[in-house]
This record gives sequence, C-alpha cells and structure tokens, in this order.
Amino acid sequence: THLVGTLRKNRKGLPKAVAEAKLKPGESIAMENERGICVLKWKDKRDVLMLSTKHSKGFSKVTKKGRTIRKPRMIIAYNKAKGAVDMSDQMTAYSSPLRKTVKWYKKLGIEVILNTAVVNGWIMYTENKKVKESIVEYRRQLVEYLVDSGKNSENPENTERPKRLKHQLEKREGNVRNTRRFCSVCYKKNTAILGYKIAKNKTKKVATYCKECPNEPYFCLACFNKFHRYG
Repeated sequence: THLVGTLRKNRKGLPKAVAEAKLKPGESIAMENERGICVLKWKDKRDVLMLSTKHSKGFSKVTKKGRTIRKPRMIIAYNKAKGAVDMSDQMTAYSSPLRKTVKWYKKLGIEVILNTAVVNGWIMYTENKKVKESIVEYRRQLVEYLVDSGKNSENPENTERPKRLKHQLEKREGNVRNTRRFCSVCYKKNTAILGYKIAKNKTKKVATYCKECPNEPYFCLACFNKFHRYG
C-alpha cells in the first residue's frame, strides 16, 4: 500500500533543504531516502509540500486554463484521488446519522454501515437503473424497506413467499420524458386527500412499472415495496 499527501513544513524529520527552499513559480525541489519515500516542494501560486511512497520527482504535462504546464506526477495523482474522496464525503454528509455525542468507535461503525455502504449502494442503483435519484431520497426508501422487512420477520412461522418477490420493478424503455407516468399509489393517495386537480401537481412521475400486475401500473420504489407486501 502506498501513501501520498500534503505536508506541513514544521513536521519533524523533513529535510531542511526541501522545506526551507525558496522557489519561483514552476520550480521544484525533491529528496528521496533509501526506503523510497520522496518529499517534494513545488511552487504554483504558493508553495506545495508533498510526500509520497510511490512517486518520484517526475513531471507530466497538463493543460490549465488553455495553456500547457509541467506538474509533478505525485500532485496530479493526489488531486485526482482527493476529488473522489471529496465527492464521497459530500454524499455521506447528506442527512448523516452521526451525532457529536456518539463515541468515536461507534461513529466508525455508523460511518461504515450507514454512510459508506449506503453511498456505494446508491451509486450502483442509479447506474444500473439509469435513474436520477438524490442520495436523501434513496436513504429514505432504504429505511422504509428495512423497516418493512423487520416487520415481516417478526412472524417466523409464516413461510409463505411474499407477493413482492413474485414481481419486479422494471424501467419503461424509450425517452424518459415520454414514458413517465404518475406513481399509481401516490396519485390515488393524493387524490383522496387533495382532489385530482392538486394531485396532478403534487404527485411525482416515474418511468418504473410492474409488468406482472394487471394494466402494468407505475410505481415509485417505496410504493412498489409497500403495495406488493401488503397489497
């Protein structure tokens, strides 16, 4: 396993020749020890101090604001990896279950199970289903599904196969704008409460339906799970 990251210039053990070097924009200085650990200082708009166990002081050409510049490979690799980490952190931050009062080791478990795993599942779901759905909405539907699953498991004597498992939510082929329809359950519920005129504006449209049901009704994921479990 290799490591690459930024350094503070006051860290112990740094070679002074690198940490205290005065550089002009575009210049760099680096030192590598016998174990292959490389410390590099490069000046862009400001000094950047890096450490890597994988990269040497090599450079690559990159395009920045329409012009080609030389940039250390370790900085290119770091920025690329950091972008992916920032995106993951952003996704896990939405409606995070973490709280300040939770002990650190419990936070670690919550982070892995309720944040990282959920984000990974959301990415796979949106890519496989080719649908745009926010991480917050996906988390809400996942919680509802798990709660419903827990209720069903309270009666172990009931071994009958749930109706939901005989059906499958499918995406209607074609242009999404033309194939979307109101979720049948949401529309029925909103019509009963708000009236059909307001229900048309309040009910979300989806492109997913159940092929096994009569008339192939459209469902959102949450309503599909509820309807085929209790319907």
